[in-house]
Amino acid sequence: MVKSMDEEKLQRRLAGLTQTPVAAPPPTESENEARQRTDRTARRIDVFKQGRIVVPGSGEIACIITDWSENGARIRLDDVGGLPEFVSLKVTTAGVLKRARVIWRRANMAGLSFLIERKVRFGNGRM
Repeated sequence: MVKSMDEEKLQRRLAGLTQTPVAAPPPTESENEARQRTDRTARRIDVFKQGRIVVPGSGEIACIITDWSENGARIRLDDVGGLPEFVSLKVTTAGVLKRARVIWRRANMAGLSFLIERKVRFGNGRM
């Protein structure tokens, strides 16, 4: 039996669809970081500032702030393993204190997400 050209094309296409697709390799760490950077809503700025992590009941830990945005920061310090989930970041040169949540830890780096602080009126309505 003679197949037409259209039938042969269809058979080749169907054969190609039934083959097992090759799985893509898992993304590398740098690809994951690049994806996270594009998902952020606030632009990060590379900085190199001295800071202090304030841990309630434990004092302060020196750190270097390596990037900053209105929503968070990346810090470098000697031991990230001892950081609790919630800390305060003090920027000593600017006189800024931000409450933050530690959202990731790697080697001697940590990522902080600043907590939203709202001013609430109470009593006579004055702040």
